[in-house]
Amino acid sequence: MPLVEQTESYLVTFGAIGSPLATWTLAAPSIDLAPDLVARLSAGAPGEWLRVRQQGTHALSEPLPVLSLN
Repeated sequence: MPLVEQTESYLVTFGAIGSPLATWTLAAPSIDLAPDLVARLSAGAPGEWLRVRQQGTHALSEPLPVLSLN
């Protein structure tokens, strides 16, 4: 559910929550990853998750695991 904010923004990370291997900031709730990037991420951190957080003016939502790259 969108936050009541002036703009919509999402932070997507892959890897450990404290030290992700990759981070994307998005203006819409979708992301397209090239197959070769998915393969590299999966090989670099097997079993890790893509997580999404909504970015608000004052805080981030809790990370939501959405996809494991096994």
